Amino acid sequence: FNNDGFIDIFMPEVGSGSGRIEDTIMMNNGNKTFQPYSNHGANGPLQGDPTFPMGAQAFDFDRDGLVDVVVASRYNNGTRLMDGHLRLFRNLGGGAHSYLIVKVPLSVAGKTTMDALLTVTTPTGSYYRRVGSVGEFRTQSFVDQVHFGLGTSSEVLAVKLKLMTGELYVTGPFGINQ
Repeated sequence: FNNDGFIDIFMPEVGSGSGRIEDTIMMNNGNKTFQPYSNHGANGPLQGDPTFPMGAQAFDFDRDGLVDVVVASRYNNGTRLMDGHLRLFRNLGGGAHSYLIVKVPLSVAGKTTMDALLTVTTPTGSYYRRVGSVGEFRTQSFVDQVHFGLGTSSEVLAVKLKLMTGELYVTGPFGINQ
């Protein structure tokens, strides 16, 4: 969530049935450990809200370079299956680190890009992501914008897309923060 180059984790939390508890963000320390981050503001109403989250999707909603989160809940005191709601939590953090958003087409040469491996190479290292939905367990669609926090990198040397069938596509170089 801070573009330092390490993947952070957002976990929407379920309460006891009478109300939700605070959602959790775990910030990646870059050394195979995580630090809980509180006071992040990515919570719906906690008191008297018996809803519970059924999925979350992290992506850059407003294209400002910072990863935002959408949380879907199952119900809100309703009687129908689809009485839930969506909540968007915008990331209002600072922009001290660089980023790159790669827009991946649905298919390349008639072959799907779902589950393709996307690699961004910079002078300071390589970053890897799978193309697809990253937060909803009941979907077969995917988000076509793949976000990379690049830390202090000042340029992107190459972007590689490797399809599940083995084909490899390479492009670059690119500037950062786009």
